[in-house]
Amino acid sequence: MKQSQTHSFCLFILFMFPQAFADPQESVDVSSVQEKYWNQGEENEIGVVQNRKYSSDHKFELGTFTGTISSDPFLDVHPYGLSLGYHFDSIWSVHVRGWKNSVGPSDALIAFQQKTGATVDTNNPKSFWGAEINANILYGKLSLLGAMIIYNDL
Repeated sequence: MKQSQTHSFCLFILFMFPQAFADPQESVDVSSVQEKYWNQGEENEIGVVQNRKYSSDHKFELGTFTGTISSDPFLDVHPYGLSLGYHFDSIWSVHVRGWKNSVGPSDALIAFQQKTGATVDTNNPKSFWGAEINANILYGKLSLLGAMIIYNDL
């Protein structure tokens, strides 16, 4: 074995099995480090999430949305739709969602048609309708640049 390979092997053993070379009688007191960690900051700087400011119990939720979908490179797809939900309590809710798609040819399809005089076989997405059960298991208060608080459910 060459000397550099021997050194590499020894370093590998030392890093992979440090307990083999440690003194069994040696112990480290980490209580001062733990105390400093858990006592960071002043009490007036520490915020605690206590109660929800806005309750969603037995309330309806209505939403609209639009956007773009990357489905087929030869199509421009823009959905628009609605969402209606009912919150049983602050955690559980049920929602129905649906959208229709506005579908047209993309720039890639137009360029292909102009160069070849042919077209491609595409599958135009028409719409989607569905239902879901949601569980909002995380609630938090977020600070926006220290200037305002945003209430958020996930």
